[in-house]
Amino acid sequence: MKGKVLIVEDDQIQRELLKESLEEKGFKVISVSSAEEGKNSLEENPVDTVVTDVKLPGKSGIIFLKEIKEAYPEIEVIVITAFSDVEDAVEAIKAGAFHYITKPYDIDVLANLLSKCCELTQLKKSPSEKSFIFKSNAMEKLLSTVKIFAKSDAPILITGESGTGKEVIAKYIHKASERTGKFIPVNCTSIPENLFESELFGHEKGAFSGAIKAKPGLIEESDNGTLFLDEIGDLPLPLQTKLLRFLQEKEIRRIGSLNTKKVDVRIVAATNRDLEKTVKDGEFREDLFYRLNVLRVEIPPLRERKEDIVELVGFFVRKFSTKYKKTLTISNEALKKLAEYSFPGNVRELENIIHRAVLIAKETVKPEHFTLSTPEKKTEKESFSKPLPQLMEETEKELIKEVLEKTNYVQTKAAKLLGIDEKSLRYKRKKYEI
Repeated sequence: MKGKVLIVEDDQIQRELLKESLEEKGFKVISVSSAEEGKNSLEENPVDTVVTDVKLPGKSGIIFLKEIKEAYPEIEVIVITAFSDVEDAVEAIKAGAFHYITKPYDIDVLANLLSKCCELTQLKKSPSEKSFIFKSNAMEKLLSTVKIFAKSDAPILITGESGTGKEVIAKYIHKASERTGKFIPVNCTSIPENLFESELFGHEKGAFSGAIKAKPGLIEESDNGTLFLDEIGDLPLPLQTKLLRFLQEKEIRRIGSLNTKKVDVRIVAATNRDLEKTVKDGEFREDLFYRLNVLRVEIPPLRERKEDIVELVGFFVRKFSTKYKKTLTISNEALKKLAEYSFPGNVRELENIIHRAVLIAKETVKPEHFTLSTPEKKTEKESFSKPLPQLMEETEKELIKEVLEKTNYVQTKAAKLLGIDEKSLRYKRKKYEI
């Protein structure tokens, strides 16, 4: 099933024909004849997308659209208008409609729009996309902006602190775009500098030692799709030059090849660094920055959207309770403690906190089940109250944990970032019980 659709159309023949056509294309369809019936239907049967005519008996389709977006902001709406109703179309878009189509319309065009709408709604509802569990106006505005940006082919730069969900937003952009190719994520810090060019642009057989066969690069693989460059602020300067050349020419050349190839790739980059500052410090090319910073999305930290905490907590408690086959509730005291916490690790940290709490709680998640890491401010005397070796060990342990989390616990990558070998890293993990 491609998705669940509600049709609101007062003409019985058109309504039945549309219902039959969409069901043949794999949609589950509910059909009603008025906005009032549509409202009642939504209360009992949640759907992914609503298709409504503007001209309806009683309440108009535009008023119904506004009611849907207020009560069910995650549901996408397509409005059908007469060819001459340009004002209705403009009003529909302003009110939050995903798209409008004019009569007579091509059923294949409508079906394609519905597929995209259902994907978007399911993405926002999907348990795996935790950053879309939200209640705050800040996130609602952000997603509205992202939905507009997704229609463009221009590069997008996503900024925000670690753990805010930058890759989730990048996936959302790809899903909301019209692109048919793959979404290819690239962590700019996880690929060794001497292999980065080969990974990005590909190579021909025999181009270098070990190149036993030709291999397309990640850019080529994402042709007609989206290339997500995570942690772009940490990309070494020599590689920035090569990336800039691609952005300017829109073509690639594999290592060892004399031929170039045009590719159609949407670039979405992300960083938790202040790129303007890195440009001033000479660590990031100014011309590359302006190439990437065409459209900007800044994700607010969790501490600035406290309304989302309760929603996320509820979701994570249900998620991990299901995983560990428990039936748990969370106390008001626990919720209050979380609401007062600053979450330096943002949504990722919240998920980890709840994961641990659900593991150790029996019936109710309580404040004592939380391990919150915000350090309290120390006086100068307190800061030097521990012996130097102990302070160094504590710092080393936290750094190793941070790097392991950053590299998703891939030891080879973590060891390289830490500047030690894997054997030493294994020893230190055992020593610090990480």
